[in-house]
Amino acid sequence: MPSTARAWAKTLGVDYVPTTIFFDQGREVIRITTMLKAFHVQSIMDYVASGAYRTEAKLQRYIQGRADRLQDQGAPVDLWQ
Repeated sequence: MPSTARAWAKTLGVDYVPTTIFFDQGREVIRITTMLKAFHVQSIMDYVASGAYRTEAKLQRYIQGRADRLQDQGAPVDLWQ
């Protein structure tokens, strides 16, 4: 294991800041190399934490489905906040 965050980032091939990498059991699941709105960050965290990435390969499809489910439950969804 690299001894510093900088060394680890280099090992992971991070060449842009900000970069966020989500792992499951030490395996990279998804990498974000841009700033995102809150709903998208929350959706990506849910996508990884719930394990949905195992059955839904298309992140955008997952995000839209999550937005639809939340709206069906009466929760306000603003994709641009």
